[in-house]
Amino acid sequence: STGIEPDVQGSLFIAADLLSPSIFDESLLVLINVRIWAAEHIETELRRIHQDSHSVCKLHKRCKWGVNVVLTTDALRELFEEALSSDQFQATSNDDGAEIHFTLSVSEERFNKFVFVSQFVMQMASFDLVLLKDADIQLTGFPWHTFIARKGNAVVAAPLRQSFGKSSVMSSYTSERTW
Repeated sequence: STGIEPDVQGSLFIAADLLSPSIFDESLLVLINVRIWAAEHIETELRRIHQDSHSVCKLHKRCKWGVNVVLTTDALRELFEEALSSDQFQATSNDDGAEIHFTLSVSEERFNKFVFVSQFVMQMASFDLVLLKDADIQLTGFPWHTFIARKGNAVVAAPLRQSFGKSSVMSSYTSERTW
């Protein structure tokens, strides 16, 4: 049994064995780019990074995060550094074994997120899994056990992101049928 069984309507439910707090043998490298243009977003982004790292890093024997933070002004950089050094967000080492490394830069221009990722290419070889995470997708609440189980031996795996209104189930009810 895979631990994933279809129910009557064809949806998937997650069997209890996939929800166990077991530790995966694979090491994980997470790379994320975050753009901050307003002071009120600093705490939100730091909290999200901390929550997401806690959600997945407690499940891996080794877990490292590379976080590229692009701030739009020098004043925001100072505020970010202050928030990062505060007791509340001391995130260089979590109690779950996560290593979080921040790279800060200031730019009002658009940036290519893959330039940051390219800096980690050599390190990628020392990790079993590499996650390229978008800042707007949260891992807290994400069915990580199921995702890891379903990826199998895939070299590249990604969850599909689809809004409810565009789902195939909804479209079958809302689209005009042409028979």
